[in-house]
Amino acid sequence: MISRHRLIGGFIRGLILLTAMSVMTVVLFGCQGAQQTGTQTSSAQEEKVYIYIPCGMREPFDHAISMFNETHPGPQIQPYFDNAVVLVRKIKDGDRPDLVVSPGKVEMLDLDDDGLIDTDSITDIGTYTLVLIVPRDNPGEVKSLQDLTKPSVRTVAIAEPSMNSVGLYGKESLESLGLWEKIKGKVINPEHALDAVTFTATAKVDATLAYETCPLQSAPEKASKEKVKIIEEVSAGSHSPIEVKIGVLKESPNPERAKEFVKFLTTEEVQATFQETGLPRISNLTAASACVVE
Repeated sequence: MISRHRLIGGFIRGLILLTAMSVMTVVLFGCQGAQQTGTQTSSAQEEKVYIYIPCGMREPFDHAISMFNETHPGPQIQPYFDNAVVLVRKIKDGDRPDLVVSPGKVEMLDLDDDGLIDTDSITDIGTYTLVLIVPRDNPGEVKSLQDLTKPSVRTVAIAEPSMNSVGLYGKESLESLGLWEKIKGKVINPEHALDAVTFTATAKVDATLAYETCPLQSAPEKASKEKVKIIEEVSAGSHSPIEVKIGVLKESPNPERAKEFVKFLTTEEVQATFQETGLPRISNLTAASACVVE
């Protein structure tokens, strides 16, 4: 017979395993949407075109994908949402979607440098504005970027610049404005750009540099506008142009359909929808650049 001791011990081990699996489920799906990857069977890949999208861009792409699928007969576009850093890592580890979206140049260049992207397919589809954000109560009493040097500001979050475009542009701006050396001792570098915003929304840090509309407008369930305050817009001349990019993977099972979707995203109809849903249209960047040149 099984002893009472062994029976209880087995029950406890089973309970621990079940709890661990539940925790893993929460972690794995925290930022994900439709979980479809390039590891699907070949027959499934023929029916759908898979695209990896940063989760802060959910609303613009939900609209664009719905518009395309309804008006373009053929393989449907299937999105997969997660943190941009996670998407890059998954592709490097062997996932093979047809398309990937990058919230700036860092993530796309990382994949392109590894020879994973059809370089000629890389297309600019939008832009962002960099802003200074603080918690709604503003405990650091921040009224401008210059105030980041004040003793009342203890911690500033900048997404890891080597992995996140928004972090790179943020650091570039602080360096250009002569502030980086003065505040770098206060800076923490979260791995994910979303964390920098949520840390600010929960007052775990005194400020961050983030995109004005991503995720606050384009994925508001990720970070509430009600819990943060935008202090000022960062000068576009203080950092590299912010270009949201899309590219087709070299090993895309459906490259022609993927390129058709890329072209669709640059149409006036989609660009107007992007503008309305928190991904400013690429022509905004062109106009800003023209003003700078003049």
